[in-house]
Amino acid sequence: MATIEERRAAADRQIDDLKKRLDEAKAKKQKIDAGIKARQSKKERAADNRRKILLGAFVLENLKKDGISAVMFTYAGKRFDEWLKRPDDRALFGMKPEPTPIDLSKLDQQRPI
Repeated sequence: MATIEERRAAADRQIDDLKKRLDEAKAKKQKIDAGIKARQSKKERAADNRRKILLGAFVLENLKKDGISAVMFTYAGKRFDEWLKRPDDRALFGMKPEPTPIDLSKLDQQRPI
């Protein structure tokens, strides 16, 4: 028959094994949760991109049907060509890049007194 010390040591080993299994199970759950979150985020981005594409296609089709250039498109008082800033994006619609704004404060500093 096992002594009290031996039974106690066996119980401690069993507790350690169970703690290790619990930690492994928690790590596995975290990995699964991260995968679920990543897939959901990817799905949401894809849906957002699809909405933008469909809305843009709708607007472009109706502008073309009405004979209006995308450059002249206005919504809620804001013109599309004023909203579009990046040179590559502007080029997609045949627009020239926006002129670079001049920092007038630098001009004042460079001028001799």
